[in-house]
Amino acid sequence: KTELLKVIYKFQSDVNGARASLSKLDTASSRQALSFVAADLTELEKAGLDPDSLSGFKTKIEEAQANLETAPDQSLADLETIYSNLLLLINNLK
Repeated sequence: KTELLKVIYKFQSDVNGARASLSKLDTASSRQALSFVAADLTELEKAGLDPDSLSGFKTKIEEAQANLETAPDQSLADLETIYSNLLLLINNLK
């Protein structure tokens, strides 16, 4: 469980990095952080969590990536949703 939480908290940290970069309209750094977020999700999927627990994360990450330059406000909203869902996931693992 400790390793799982470690991966989840890394995911949360990378989501926060993407949010911070995007709030400064730094799309290059946001793109980089989103690639880390996607990699973190892959690690969580490998960790054996119930797929329903991770439901929706991949779609929101892809939407945030797709809207990064054309609709940064939507990307930020997607990242806010990911962050909120992560908090819900963390609270339900304890």
